[in-house]
Parts: sequence; C-alpha cells; structure tokens
Amino acid sequence: MRLTDYMKSCIERAAMDDLPKVDYEEQARKIAFREREKLLLKTPKLAQVLAIEPGRLNERYFSLGYGMGSVVLPGLYQDEIAAIESLPELVEIKKQAYKQDRARKEIKDKLHRALKGITTLKQLSELMPGFEKYVPTPEPKSTNLPAISNVVGDFIRAGWPKDKNQAAA
Repeated sequence: MRLTDYMKSCIERAAMDDLPKVDYEEQARKIAFREREKLLLKTPKLAQVLAIEPGRLNERYFSLGYGMGSVVLPGLYQDEIAAIESLPELVEIKKQAYKQDRARKEIKDKLHRALKGITTLKQLSELMPGFEKYVPTPEPKSTNLPAISNVVGDFIRAGWPKDKNQAAA
C-alpha cells in the first residue's frame, strides 16, 4: 500500500503523541499560584486593600515561559509578578521546558525527513519497525454507491442540450 502525505503526517503526529514528555507547564503553574498565595497572605484583608487600591484585581498575565503559555494572576502588581518570574526554581523549569521542546523538535524533524523517503507500507515496516502501528486505517470502499443509470437519457428528456431544442423550433 502506498503511503500518502496525509498518512505520513498521521504517523508523525501519532508517534510524537506516544513520546513521553514532562508537563513543565503544570509545574510552573503550581509554583506561580503558590507564590501568589504567599504574597496575598502578606496583605491585610482584601476588602480593605481594594478600598485603597482598586487596581489590585486587574488581571495581569504571567508568562510561564517558552512554549508554555501564560496564566492570569489577579491581585498582584507587575513588580510582584516579576518577583515570581525570577524565582530560581521557576527559571530552572523554564530552561528544562525549553530543552525538552528543542529535543522533541529535533526528533520530529528526523522522523519527518525519514518518512519523506518512504513511499510504501512495506518500506515503512522494513526500515522503521514498530511505526506501522501508527498508519491510519484506510476507510473501506463503499459498496452501496448510488446508481448512475441513464443520466444522459434524463438530460435529453429535460431538454438537453439547449442548442438542439432551439434549432428544432
């Protein structure tokens, strides 16, 4: 069976999904919220603070780092968020996430280049054993196609072609 570009992209995506990875984004999110809670506990009653500082509840986005998105940390000012961003433990998580992302990208690129040279399922099973399980199953051919009978006759009875009817009149 020939492998189409679509099949190759499905193989690539399924293999990458099967590759284990550490969820650094969740780790960073937990640290950010933990530190937020520590900072908010230092402030007196929030109602009193809001009466004096209404901007306290404005949403401020905190970037979790390369490729990890962001999180909203309401109740903190920008300098407090900057203090959280510079925590050594969070900086280390960002570095690890970046390394993991780069390594996964290299593996994906290698797989993509390898699949470019493979054209059949037989080649895939010979050159990359174990990857044939990622080939999507082809849809079965339909056995109940609509009957196409006497299409031309139906068109002629409906007055097709136009030029023939105009010439006869």
